[in-house]
Amino acid sequence: MSTAQATKLYRGVTLEDRRAQRREALIRAAILVYGERGYRRATVRAVCEAAGITERYFYESFRNSEALLVASYEAVNARLGARLQRAAADCAGGPQERAAAMLHAYYGSLRESPDAARVFLVEIA
Repeated sequence: MSTAQATKLYRGVTLEDRRAQRREALIRAAILVYGERGYRRATVRAVCEAAGITERYFYESFRNSEALLVASYEAVNARLGARLQRAAADCAGGPQERAAAMLHAYYGSLRESPDAARVFLVEIA
């Protein structure tokens, strides 16, 4: 790809940014679809439909469905890790209070996002 292609704007967004946006949309959609159906029952087509993206763009971002599963798991894991770090940092107490705050954040996260919890705890296995 030439530099001109990479910097060409479409609706004010570069090609690189559009690719990143499509990748993120696919990951968000995969978490929802895997959460509802399970990874083994999900199809690339279903994830693309949920993301509002054609299958052509799926293969621009991912080699195969397993690569999307791993990316979905990593996204959920990163969000959970950040939430646990915030809980620990916001806790003014000692180690026991910090552990309790982190456990509260962990279980709260699982409860608030069952689709992400399924990806994190079940589907990645």
